[in-house]
Amino acid sequence: MSSQRQSQRLIGNENINSLPSTQEVDLIREREVQINALQAQNRTLRLRDVTNIIRPRPSPSPSDDHIEPAAQRVQTVAPSYALTHHLWLRQSANTLFRHDITVGDLPVDRSTWTEDDRIQFQLREIRDLLPDELVPHMKTSWFAEHFNRGMRQQVSNDSTRNRTAGHHQIFGSFAAHFANPASRLAHLRDEIGFRQGVSGERSTYDALNMKLHDSEGKDNYDIKTAFRGTLPKTCAVARIRGAASAEAFRTRGAVHIPRGEYNQRKYGIKHTTPGMIAAAITISRWALSSDNELSATGAETGIEYSAGMDKYLDILHENLQRKTPSIVRLFRDWDLALYGTFESVHGGTAAQAAHTDEDSLAEVRRQAQAEREEEAREEVEREAAEREAVEREDADHHAAAAAAERAQNDRAWSVEV
Repeated sequence: MSSQRQSQRLIGNENINSLPSTQEVDLIREREVQINALQAQNRTLRLRDVTNIIRPRPSPSPSDDHIEPAAQRVQTVAPSYALTHHLWLRQSANTLFRHDITVGDLPVDRSTWTEDDRIQFQLREIRDLLPDELVPHMKTSWFAEHFNRGMRQQVSNDSTRNRTAGHHQIFGSFAAHFANPASRLAHLRDEIGFRQGVSGERSTYDALNMKLHDSEGKDNYDIKTAFRGTLPKTCAVARIRGAASAEAFRTRGAVHIPRGEYNQRKYGIKHTTPGMIAAAITISRWALSSDNELSATGAETGIEYSAGMDKYLDILHENLQRKTPSIVRLFRDWDLALYGTFESVHGGTAAQAAHTDEDSLAEVRRQAQAEREEEAREEVEREAAEREAVEREDADHHAAAAAAERAQNDRAWSVEV
């Protein structure tokens, strides 16, 4: 009897001799876990008493809650920069944004600029686009990451639209040769400054001496006709309002405003910038090349697209600062083509433009009126087609009902006979 009592152990209110063996094992293990947890807690408390060290739980950075919405705003500014200023950063984003922004004017003569000058110019452009509350974050890693991501997304959109999705609307007959790099090389290289290599030297491409951007199709640079070609303007329209608007401009010279959301409205683009002209020429040049990827340097051609864009920007910025008449007029022409307005930030006021370009202003007004009339005609035609479809459906319904009634009458007559 005593041995039986010794063999009995109570766990809680349970007598394990009365339990199945599996339940007995589970209860013992549960009690061991509880005991081990209590012992570990006691050891921790004793250690804290001895060392007097209390480790508080880490708290999140005060700015953590603000990173996500701020990052979204950065990714909104970045495409705007790619649309209006430059397609590429001068260094990797993480390196570029670590630089301090200095004060003081940069030389007007950009041919004297060092790479540090160009970095400063780009940082200042980006800073000036940012809301004030984002400027202090320019050196953070998340800012660099999201700004770079936003720019790359815009450049990717540009390459897709111009090479595949909207190439027929933007480039017209040139698009027939877009099928593969060999076709583009054979048919379009002369448009983008191709120079055949001699004596075994590699062929090259000239950024300035090319037909693409010249209003007269010349392959030698002339400041009075350079940057005025129809194709770069068409590309610029596609970037801010889409391929359909680009086609309207290319075929009719019309300023077509699409419905819904588009970049011009989304980013508040209201006038032509040097970067818009330079980017449009650069993207058009790439689209006609044998290169597959729109990158700073072409893998197939060796074209230095980023360096070429810098050349265009140097000419445009420097001559704007000097108020060179042909370049001032250039911006007026671009604003007229892209927006149908003489309210040009760089090309003069509406009053000045109207005084010197009354014929052009009248032509723009005629184009705008023609565009409105065409849209009205299309609306009338759509409504007429819808009415015709409804009337045809009603007529078919009545005809079917009449046929069914005749068939029923014929069956009834047959029964009577």
